[in-house]
Amino acid sequence: MAFRYRKAIRVSYQRQGYIYFASKRFGELTEGQQKKIIDHCKRIGGEDYWEALFAFMTREIGLQTACRRFYVSESTLKRKIKRYYEEFPESL
Repeated sequence: MAFRYRKAIRVSYQRQGYIYFASKRFGELTEGQQKKIIDHCKRIGGEDYWEALFAFMTREIGLQTACRRFYVSESTLKRKIKRYYEEFPESL
């Protein structure tokens, strides 16, 4: 997977890149930074969808794989991804 700018998300190219790469580097982050990302996923995804959102944003799995693995529709996960980017903390 590679970073791809998403025009539908109202976040600049640079900010989307920052969020994407910070999320994919999850394992290299400090415990505090990891907690911020987990808490953000829980807030955006809620009890039912946070694990699918977390898996998609922090691991190298595709959208369809995450949806199948966590029993989430693609449209729902796409909405959660959009909110993830738009409401991501200013800094980790």
